Amino acid sequence: MLFSWSLWIVATLLALLVAVDAQAAESFTGKAVGVTDGDTISVLRDGKAVKIRLDGIDCPERGDDFSSKAKKFTSALVFGKSVEVRGKDNDRYGRLVARIVVDGQDVSVALVQAGLAWHYLKYSSDPVLRRAETTAKAAEIGVWSLPNPLPPWEVRSLRKSGASPKQAVATSKDAPPSGDSGVVFHGNRRSRVFHAPWCRYYTCKNCVVEFTSKQEAIEAGYRPGGHCRP
Repeated sequence: MLFSWSLWIVATLLALLVAVDAQAAESFTGKAVGVTDGDTISVLRDGKAVKIRLDGIDCPERGDDFSSKAKKFTSALVFGKSVEVRGKDNDRYGRLVARIVVDGQDVSVALVQAGLAWHYLKYSSDPVLRRAETTAKAAEIGVWSLPNPLPPWEVRSLRKSGASPKQAVATSKDAPPSGDSGVVFHGNRRSRVFHAPWCRYYTCKNCVVEFTSKQEAIEAGYRPGGHCRP
């Protein structure tokens, strides 16, 4: 009896996992009824609002430069409109990760083109998003008009460690903060130079190799950037 009950539980859990995966991969059309921030919206499906995290991008954190503009940009594109949801996955918060298309326009791409979102390289290798970010950088629009734009994932990391992202940016003109605690360094895979969050070239096109300490970067054959003091 116990064995049969265990089998039933396992079978039920497997069915639920399959259902979640199927839902994530599904596409549907619905009305956008909410915009939480630049990269999170709600879309009606079968009379219920489904929270959706836009795939492939990361918008500025709430309260940071261009966060309100990113939200307004997304609202102008989708709010109150019928949108196509192309499900990809579910994130750890239970949100559906999806590409949103409205009036033939991919919202993720539009945000990156406007300089209001980063291409989220950790979760996406989309060449369209990569090109869009390169173009926005070259035009110095949106976040790329700032002297030292910090990507949202680094802002979250700094805040989690108790550091101030604004102070980290400000130190590019003064002295860098002491110690490596909570700092993620970016290495340029071509020049083999590494930068800290307060460095001008921290978010350069090829600065995609991450190190948790200066020593780790140096041992990997990278040297500190000369434009600041990482």
